[in-house]
Amino acid sequence: MLKRIFTLFLCVILFCCALSMTALASNGNSIGDLQIQDGQSAAVDENLKLIYEPVTFFSNSPSAESWTYSSSKKTLTNSDGSIILYNVTDNGDNSLTIGSNTGFSGTLDLSGTIEDSSGTKYTITAIGDSAFYGCTNLESVTLPQGLEAIGDWAFCSCSSLSVIEIPVSITAIGEGVFSACTTLSAVELPADLTSIGK
Repeated sequence: MLKRIFTLFLCVILFCCALSMTALASNGNSIGDLQIQDGQSAAVDENLKLIYEPVTFFSNSPSAESWTYSSSKKTLTNSDGSIILYNVTDNGDNSLTIGSNTGFSGTLDLSGTIEDSSGTKYTITAIGDSAFYGCTNLESVTLPQGLEAIGDWAFCSCSSLSVIEIPVSITAIGEGVFSACTTLSAVELPADLTSIGK
């Protein structure tokens, strides 16, 4: 009797899980895409199997001058609508912080002013903790004038990173920012730097 109750209990749990996956996956009567953490995507197939698909980030990006910020999606998009960066947050004063983007490759130019769809202008003032951690194909980065801080481990393990210029506006660099950047031979730090991590 106890075995039958336990079996019935497991069947109810499995049925509830299947219903919740169907609710997450359905878009009308079709199976749709899901958006998950750090800009990675996944899809649910007809058999309710979760299929993980890493996003290929834009490579060799143009200057931030041609990008559009979406506060609702927390993204920067190129003029053709392709997403350049995920996890971008508004600091409340028309300045942006770049969050985790673990798949970026090529050349990244963050200089310039960014606009949203209503024409409000933004500048990037901070690179967040672990923003480009492990982007092994990121080769060079142009940071914007006016950038004030680079968070802990922001470029850690970017093994192809060979060129990065730190603007004079930087006052704080976090811990391990360039740790395991094996191709990076030198970084010139600004004279007004007031804080640097270990």
